Amino acid sequence: MAPLVMLGQATPESNVDVPLFADVSRLHATLTRDNEGYLLEAMRPVQVNSEVVKKALLRPNDRVSLGGGCQMQFRQPAPVSTSARLDLASGHRLPLTVDAVLLMADTLLLGPGSHVHVELPDCKHVIVLYRHKDQLGIRCPGEFMVNGERCRERSLLGGHATVTGDDFALAIETVATRMGR
Repeated sequence: MAPLVMLGQATPESNVDVPLFADVSRLHATLTRDNEGYLLEAMRPVQVNSEVVKKALLRPNDRVSLGGGCQMQFRQPAPVSTSARLDLASGHRLPLTVDAVLLMADTLLLGPGSHVHVELPDCKHVIVLYRHKDQLGIRCPGEFMVNGERCRERSLLGGHATVTGDDFALAIETVATRMGR
């Protein structure tokens, strides 16, 4: 996760990291992660669990409301990881069809059960995406393929990668971000 994540309205000239199709300001709030956790700072009206806040340290299952009703639920499903996710709880959406925004710290867990960041119900084991210098890596029990090449246990991924295993498939893509970050 970048040091600062900006949330705001999705417009053609939008310069935010989480562009929302909602009645929110162009820059509505920011989110930063430090040793204490995730700090939400409001530029416009924000509520956390129905309380108006200017700043709030988010806790698992906090409900964040931006503007007139855009709601997200903050989750940290994996106790062993400081990564988190913002689930879209209201009918609002982002420019891409997604269910949540992943806030990746050093690791991201994918697999079966509710204690992962991304649930893959048909997967038999947990897959770990991790940061390694300026790229991502993957740890996965057994054999899997990365861009058509056979790998075992772990592999580094480039900016674009297709990963397939016996019971999962995923693609990693570089997404253009604000100010070229």
